[in-house]
Amino acid sequence: MFCSILQKPNNKGIIKVLRSVEVLRSLNIGQLQRLADTLSTVSFADGEHAIQQGNAGDEFFIITQGNVRLFPHPRLWLRKRSFSPRR
Repeated sequence: MFCSILQKPNNKGIIKVLRSVEVLRSLNIGQLQRLADTLSTVSFADGEHAIQQGNAGDEFFIITQGNVRLFPHPRLWLRKRSFSPRR
C-alpha cells in the first residue's frame, strides 16, 4: 500500500511507453521509475510549434498521440550536414 501511494496513478503506462523508446531501452526499472517521476504531459494544438530548428535543445519529447511534421529551415539545413533524415 505504501508503494502505491508514492507512485503516480498512471506510472505503469508511463513505464511501458518509456520502454518502447529505443534510446531508453538500456535503463533498468529503477532508472525508468525515476525518469517517469520527473515527466510531465504537454499538449500542443494543431499547427502549433513544439520546437524550432536552431533553438537550444533542452527538452526531450516522447510522442504518445497525434502526428508530427518536420519542416527544416533551408539555411540551417545546409549547415547541419551530419543530419540525414530517414526515407
